[in-house]
Amino acid sequence: MRTSPTSRTLRLLGLVSLTATLAVGCLPGTGPGGSTTAPSTTAPPTSAPTATSPAPTTAPPTATGPTGTAIPGTWTLVTTADGICTDSPRIIGASFVAEGTTICSPSGSSGPTPSAPTAWTTMTVPEGSRATAAVRFPPGGGLIVATDDGPCIQGLGMPGTWDCHPASSGFPYTDISGLANMGIDAVYVLPDSIAHVPDLLSTPGTTWSLPTIVGSADAIPTRIATIETPTGEIWSGTNGHGVVVLDVAGSTTTRHTTADGLPSGDVRDLASGSSDPKFGPGYPVWAATAGGVARWDGSSWTTWTTADGLPSDDIRAIAVTNDGVAWVATAGGPASFDGTAWHGYGSADGVPAVEVMDVAATAWGVWFATPAAGLLVFLAS
Repeated sequence: MRTSPTSRTLRLLGLVSLTATLAVGCLPGTGPGGSTTAPSTTAPPTSAPTATSPAPTTAPPTATGPTGTAIPGTWTLVTTADGICTDSPRIIGASFVAEGTTICSPSGSSGPTPSAPTAWTTMTVPEGSRATAAVRFPPGGGLIVATDDGPCIQGLGMPGTWDCHPASSGFPYTDISGLANMGIDAVYVLPDSIAHVPDLLSTPGTTWSLPTIVGSADAIPTRIATIETPTGEIWSGTNGHGVVVLDVAGSTTTRHTTADGLPSGDVRDLASGSSDPKFGPGYPVWAATAGGVARWDGSSWTTWTTADGLPSDDIRAIAVTNDGVAWVATAGGPASFDGTAWHGYGSADGVPAVEVMDVAATAWGVWFATPAAGLLVFLAS
């Protein structure tokens, strides 16, 4: 483990009433280093490439350092034979998977303790060719699904109906690869920009162009994390240009690169939160990179690689459970952090021999997406 000096909690969207304002937003803070850039207020172009899951690598490096403590529990593969809608799941929310515009989620309540999903509800989004994010509203409310042709809301009016806002409707934020909320504001991940709007469907919003911020025309956002307190921040990963922190209130940005302690500028995923009281509200921020895992504690980055027990330095995604445990999907399989070192899970732990591409902490356990073998579910005992 190495520490370098120097600078999302995806929250459920609220539906105050069937016609209430829906949103997701934030007021980010600043960190060390980097330049500050004022955001533009025009709609971002939609012709830039869309971020996709990282390509699997061949012969990933294996752990060379200490092995952390494994979390006791069971591993299960959920496939179409169990009622899930796809064996090639794309995790698009706290409890949603998708293939194309077909999305599914576990039916019923998860109960006081997580349990593997045994029944699934499947639906098809009427717009776009790919569902990219999904958030369920509180009981009695609806569901918002982001697509590559705008957002769609289900259940806002009559049950089972959709209210969609594609490009043909004039809505400016259409090629959406991610969606998050902070307070009553919305945050959209667009082809080369991050957009903040005062509510889900209001326009225009404020748009941050990543090529402008990092000074490279090929810069695109990967995934985001949001922190509401103490100052409110939107953290965006990039495809080789580090992490950009957006301050909505101050209309400034802060950038973190390998010079600030990141193990790689290719940041595939971000997560926030911990049960450890030594970190402030919303912190730390975890980064999954092409060169290992990094954690920002508010003042510096700490990094881990295979020398610290990771099964691979090729980290595809990261998630943090309610009890503060960090989980990663790596080229060498799943891994968890025990506070000191990482433990990579394999056949000795009861894990089926499958490749994992993504991870999410859900009410139905920790989910890992596989390329074609189904959904891998871990339930702590």
